[in-house]
Amino acid sequence: MEGSHEVSNHGEGELVMDERHYLDVLIKSLQQKREVLIKIIEKNVQQTTLLSQENVDMDTWERLVDEKGVLIDQLNFLDAGFEEVYERVHVILKEQKDLFREEVACMQKLISELTDLSVTIQSGEMRNRDLAERQFSKYRSKAKSLTQNNRAAKMYRSNMRGTGVLDPQFMDKKH
Repeated sequence: MEGSHEVSNHGEGELVMDERHYLDVLIKSLQQKREVLIKIIEKNVQQTTLLSQENVDMDTWERLVDEKGVLIDQLNFLDAGFEEVYERVHVILKEQKDLFREEVACMQKLISELTDLSVTIQSGEMRNRDLAERQFSKYRSKAKSLTQNNRAAKMYRSNMRGTGVLDPQFMDKKH
């Protein structure tokens, strides 16, 4: 039966080797997740630097957002794989804690690191959100100012037409 940890055609040593293999896969998955989280932190720092500039290069902003999206997809893939493998071994881990003490300690340490990295990412995301809101508010103000300037110019042209003043191209140069 799939997912069962009963010994049927395997010896006890072979079962332990299978479980150790699964634990190695879990550890490797956590290590890969750590690397992806570190890359996300690097992207956050790049975004912070970009958003702190007077004029934000929107192409660079979009590129960083896209790159972070790819990293988040990788995290989701790693999480799904971790959950799938963990489902295969979680019962035996609870039943035979002493047998897999080193692997469990390693995973606990990695999970603690991942938690710290996640907190760093969350604080960076909040900082970047605030910076982005300020930048976009600045752009909205500029756009509003341009719109008001355009309206004022249109009103000026309209008012000038109504005053009877002729545009220069219509004036007769002989007078």
